[in-house]
Amino acid sequence: MSEIIQVILFRLLDLGARDEFLELSQEMKVWLGDQEGFLSYGLYEGKEGWANCIVWRNLEDSKNGNEAFLKTGIYQALQKLVDSDFRGFVGEEVSL
Repeated sequence: MSEIIQVILFRLLDLGARDEFLELSQEMKVWLGDQEGFLSYGLYEGKEGWANCIVWRNLEDSKNGNEAFLKTGIYQALQKLVDSDFRGFVGEEVSL
């Protein structure tokens, strides 16, 4: 079974909330590190907004991690900072 990548593209509601967002993102990274099957996390900032990339060992771990994260205070706090109009992708690498 292949690793699963989860990518989310988004914008902050208030550009002045960048520092608070980064603090919460650090908390999320620590939280992710304790989840079964978590492999890596990257956060990226560009002119068009933000992207994060989470790599999981497999699809089941990805689903379990996401379901658990939705129940955290970190998620609740991030929802107040991030525009609800975001794009997400979950998939596995294609062998060429």
